[in-house]
Amino acid sequence: MSIAVIGSNGFLGRAVVAALGAADMSVVEFPSARPFLRSDGLPANELASASAVCYLASRINPGIAERDPAAAAAHVTTLRNLTRALVDSGKRLIYPSSGGTVYDTDREPPYSETSPLKPIGRFGATKVEVEQLLAQAPGIESVAMRISNAYGPGQRTGTGLGVIAHWLGAASEGKPLRLFGAPETTRDFVYIDDVCDAFLRVIASDAPPAVVNIGSGIPTTLGEVAEIIAEIVDGAEIVHEPDRGFDVPRSWLDVGLARQKLGWEPTTELREGIRRTWEHNLRRLVRQEISSGDRGGAAA
Repeated sequence: MSIAVIGSNGFLGRAVVAALGAADMSVVEFPSARPFLRSDGLPANELASASAVCYLASRINPGIAERDPAAAAAHVTTLRNLTRALVDSGKRLIYPSSGGTVYDTDREPPYSETSPLKPIGRFGATKVEVEQLLAQAPGIESVAMRISNAYGPGQRTGTGLGVIAHWLGAASEGKPLRLFGAPETTRDFVYIDDVCDAFLRVIASDAPPAVVNIGSGIPTTLGEVAEIIAEIVDGAEIVHEPDRGFDVPRSWLDVGLARQKLGWEPTTELREGIRRTWEHNLRRLVRQEISSGDRGGAAA
């Protein structure tokens, strides 16, 4: 069974590739620089021979989608071209949608897959449009995984996603944790290893749901996250900033369908996941310092 991973060099892509390799699955990687479609619109040979395709190559986030509507439109066009290339192939196409920007947040959480949709901003609208596009593609078995706030080792800051990555990055530089809005703002944080396990189960399932929530299923306030980081980092300062005006006050997911249909549930407690991520960041900083010292010595 060969699995094609489009966007294999991103945060989610690298983690999924590693998980597939650990499960002894054959993986075909398509990093951002490698075309997965030919000039005539047909799939590249290794994509055509793959049993399942994970599309993890999104280059938009909520900020980019709002600032650059063309980028959001290009994302939809790319998925449309991909579905056309795979039409009637019988392949399973797995797409990471959004668990935090597609549901109607005027309703009380938690949100299940059948909860009303009311996309937040152009990013949420783009995710819903792609979901609908995939569902209508003939001869393709699509799975939209509505993932909540994923975090973990290897998540880059500056992407517009990932408050935990941003705060740990700030802490590593001795900067304060800037908490915008009310500390009671609620999110659903899910560790990257648990997300990867969900991908493996979707790939292996005989009949995965067409849409499935992937999250912790536990509401956690930003204030609680900041306090955990301050404890792990040993004294990181928390600075409260005014509300930015576009943050949703509360959002978390009902993950019962994933448990029922995939036998999946998250196993990594938030404090443990943050601790692992922080220790990974520290090891990376040590390697960078050693590498910088080596270059300095060579230059001298």
